[in-house]
Amino acid sequence: TVRYLLEADGSAKELTFSLLASRVIGLTYLFLAIYNDFSFIEVCVFLPLQSLVRLVLNIVFLKKTINGAGRAKFNGKWAKDNLALAFPIMISGAIFPLFIQADILLIAFYLGDEAVGLYSAPMRIISQAGFVGVAIMAAVYPLLVVKYNGDIEQFNSVVKIVAKFMFLVSFTASLLLYLSSELIINTLFGDKYLESIGVLKVLSWVVVFLISSKLYSALVIIQGNTKYELVKAIVAVTLNLLLNVLLIPDYGINGAAIASVVAYFFADFFSYYIFKQLKPISEVISCSLCGLLSPIKTVTEFKQIER
Repeated sequence: TVRYLLEADGSAKELTFSLLASRVIGLTYLFLAIYNDFSFIEVCVFLPLQSLVRLVLNIVFLKKTINGAGRAKFNGKWAKDNLALAFPIMISGAIFPLFIQADILLIAFYLGDEAVGLYSAPMRIISQAGFVGVAIMAAVYPLLVVKYNGDIEQFNSVVKIVAKFMFLVSFTASLLLYLSSELIINTLFGDKYLESIGVLKVLSWVVVFLISSKLYSALVIIQGNTKYELVKAIVAVTLNLLLNVLLIPDYGINGAAIASVVAYFFADFFSYYIFKQLKPISEVISCSLCGLLSPIKTVTEFKQIER
C-alpha cells in the first residue's frame, strides 16, 4: 500500500532508492551469511530483512509527502470501486506464492532436501532480477496513467518505447546470467553447488518474462482488465504443478527449472495472445521484440520520453 501511494504521487526516485538500498543490504547480509556458514534459517533472514528496509524507507518518504499535502477526505464510492478493481490482484497475489513454492515442495518430495538446496540457490538469484522491472515501472507508471487519461495516441507511443526498452533489458540480463552461470555459482556457493549451474542456465531465461511482465501487468491495471491477472495466476500455478509432476521424476532439478520457464512463458507472455480483451497488450509485446533489432535507438528513445 505504501509503495502504491508513492507511485501515485510520482515519487519514482524515492521508490528506486528504497528498492536498490533494500536489495543491497539484503544481498550483503546473504553473502556474509554464506561466507560465515550461517544455518539455513539464518541465511533466509535476508528476505524479510530487505523487505523491512524497503518498508521503513518508503514510510519515511511517504511521511514527507503527507506532511506537504492538505487534509484528505474518505470517499466511500471511490474506495468501493477501486476495491472491486483490486480484488482479483489481491487474490492473484495470494495464489502466486504457490507458483513460486510448488517446485520446491515437489523437489523435496521426489528428490530430497539436498536437491532443494541445489535448486533454491539459483532460484533466489533469479527472483532478485524482478526488482529491475519494478524500478523501471516506478519511474514511468505515473506518466502512463496521465497519458492514458489525456492523450491515448501519446500513451500508445510511450508504451511501445517502454516495452522495447524493458524487453531489451530483460533479454540482455537473461543472456548475461546464462553466459556467467558457472562463474556466479562458483563465486557465491562453491564446488558443492556444481549441479546448480545447469539449473541457473535454464532459469536465466525466466528473467526475459520476469522483468517485462511488470509493464504488461501495469497495462492490465490501467485498462481495467484486472480479472485476467487472477485467471493467469490460477493457470500458471496449475501448469507449474503439472509440469513439475511430469518432469522432476525423469529430469530432476533441471526438470523443475524447465517447468518454471514454461509456466512464466505462459503467464507473462503467451496468455496475452489468448484473451481477446488483452489483444492491445499482445500487440505491445509483439512490438517490444523489435527493440532487439536496434538497441541504441531503443535506449535513446527511452531516455527522451519525458522531453
